[in-house]
Amino acid sequence: MAPAGLHRVLSLARRFGPAREGNALIEFAVIAPLLLLLAAGATDFGMQAYAALSVESAARSGMQMLATNPGDTAGAESAALAATSLDPSQVTVTVTQACQCGDGASVSCSGTCATGGDVAISYRVEVSTSYTRIFPYPGLDNPVTLTGRAQIRVR
Repeated sequence: MAPAGLHRVLSLARRFGPAREGNALIEFAVIAPLLLLLAAGATDFGMQAYAALSVESAARSGMQMLATNPGDTAGAESAALAATSLDPSQVTVTVTQACQCGDGASVSCSGTCATGGDVAISYRVEVSTSYTRIFPYPGLDNPVTLTGRAQIRVR
């Protein structure tokens, strides 16, 4: 049998000893902000990737319009704007035409090549937008310009 004094000390030790009822709550309170920050960063990265894919897809849509209707640059711009899910007022579409001879010399599209070959006509569709991240990350530009490009030779 333990003496009465030892019994009293053990009883007090159990009462003020290591309680485990709130440990999970404290651990969660420490980890939760880090998990939220990680989730916010992943969401921000995903939204930027979605916007980048959207401008790439829009450039390809403009190029496809030029493949079926060469010379219709206004139609290509409209097709590119319609293909993106981004705010059209924040999207810039540029369609440029370039004409070259077989030797690489630039010529007028209505001109002729000095070597006697055909003039190659190509179009370049460039779609760009500005993306502002949710959080400003140190060392990364904010906002960032996202650009999608597509090029096609029609003749």
